[in-house]
Amino acid sequence: MHSFAKDKIVRAESLNAKQEHRLHFLLKKLNLAQRLYRLIEEGDRIAVGVSSGKDSLTLLLLLRYFQEHYPLSFELGAVHIEPDFQPGHEERRVNLERFLERYQLPFASLKMSLGDDSVNCFWCSWNRRKMLFRYAYNNGYNKVALGHQFDDVVETALLNLFFHAVLETMEPKVVFFDGKVTLIRPLVFIEEKEIIPFARTLSFPLAQCQCPYAETSRRAAVQKLLQGLGKNSSLVKRNIWKATRKWLEAYPQRPHRPQNSRQIDLPLTK
Repeated sequence: MHSFAKDKIVRAESLNAKQEHRLHFLLKKLNLAQRLYRLIEEGDRIAVGVSSGKDSLTLLLLLRYFQEHYPLSFELGAVHIEPDFQPGHEERRVNLERFLERYQLPFASLKMSLGDDSVNCFWCSWNRRKMLFRYAYNNGYNKVALGHQFDDVVETALLNLFFHAVLETMEPKVVFFDGKVTLIRPLVFIEEKEIIPFARTLSFPLAQCQCPYAETSRRAAVQKLLQGLGKNSSLVKRNIWKATRKWLEAYPQRPHRPQNSRQIDLPLTK
């Protein structure tokens, strides 16, 4: 197992003792995902999807520190999707760009317009990923990293169970387009409650979610359900994760994928 020795980390900024402790705690969990799934490999060029949210910024910062000392050579770039239907999108993009300057990473912002009549959670998410994949391929990135964390994975499992009768969820690593682009989720073992204090102490330029569906979506309902169940047992989320692993072992070819979970199959052209 690779050791995250504190004296080996090259810092983009000075961290106090509390920040360093939280940083190394999260890095250990990222390292676990790396060991189990080989998310990052020698020579990778990774496009990291960043919003103004705590998860994606934590992912980018962890990968930046990971890049400085882990015995692999790989490149990082930050990509921001700017939905024109969300209030304040230009201000969020400017604040994000200023924040990322200190980490000396390539940054690209892509504007997304869906039209007033077509906006919903699925369509927005699908188009964001489509734009990320296209940008990655057309700019020489072989991997796309997203900031989905452990809670997102568990919530997705319940959404698929309740509404599609399957126990599938987000996988840590998924290969698309015959290997041209690989999607990775390095935060898969990190819980939201572990990210919140880290983001707070580092003063991330967090923006309040402006999505008009954030409070009324199916995911929001599942989040409330899990919060209630969690009061009675701390093992609820972990057991749901274990159940998804057993489902995957039973159905390795994933034959029961929901019919309306449209696979992104777009023409990739340079």
